Amino acid sequence: MIVDHQIIRWNDNWSFIMMKTEKSRHVVVNWKGPFGISDVLSRRVDGTAKGVYQIYSDHPTFGAEALLYIGKTFGKGGNRSFHSRLTEHDGEWACFESNCCAYLRDVSDNSGVIVDNATVELAETLLIYWHTPPYCTRSKQFEPKKLKDLWVQSIGSRYRLFNCLSTAWLIYDHRQNKLDYQASTRLEDREDDAREYVKKKSLLDLLRTTRK
Repeated sequence: MIVDHQIIRWNDNWSFIMMKTEKSRHVVVNWKGPFGISDVLSRRVDGTAKGVYQIYSDHPTFGAEALLYIGKTFGKGGNRSFHSRLTEHDGEWACFESNCCAYLRDVSDNSGVIVDNATVELAETLLIYWHTPPYCTRSKQFEPKKLKDLWVQSIGSRYRLFNCLSTAWLIYDHRQNKLDYQASTRLEDREDDAREYVKKKSLLDLLRTTRK
């Protein structure tokens, strides 16, 4: 059963309707920032927590305040902190960027309990897939069917991130004013359920009246 949704306007032609099912794992990232990279490295900002982060900078190709990287604190070396991860990035590429800043936060479930590393990694994968930051070398391509049902909310100082992402979505074509159920992900075998939810919530009427 579908229990919630969030509409993301991608561009003039397409919207994505993020769908939450009764099986979806609901996680929340309450972003804090922006923090200057140098402030974290010099420990003027507490960088001891563990979780996910995003890095922005003025870039000659991608423009001012471009989202360049999304990452998690643990990795090949096990559990690490925001401080240690940003130290690594500064030694690799962040030191060459202009006006570099970061947003940091741990990841919790919807009751506020910090989730395990496996769930953090799934959330990071979904965030990278949808936002495609150029300095990320993994997770830009993944098979959503292989992921667990996941519903990721970004709240607080999320800046340019979408406020909600899911491993299940429908695509709405504004040019033809119709939903493409065949292009849906993780809902292919639940089209009747999706159609019932769309009708119940009057989603088509809402999408058709969405201003460009």
